[in-house]
Amino acid sequence: MGEFADMILDGIFCESCGCFISANPKGQPLKCEDCFEEELIEAVENDVWPDSMTFSVWQNIKLKHSEPDVRE
Repeated sequence: MGEFADMILDGIFCESCGCFISANPKGQPLKCEDCFEEELIEAVENDVWPDSMTFSVWQNIKLKHSEPDVRE
């Protein structure tokens, strides 16, 4: 692999868009805040619970990013 690919796998650059995340890598691929939020919004729209988060956190995110129910 190339050097840039290795830096993505280390968590220096975003795995989705390639933007810089951190000079102190976590040692695993990560997403920047924008890409992570896009993924969450897409998950809410498709009603898909991401594997990496607890149910209570998922419920809070769904509430934050969902369309409000309008009562007539």
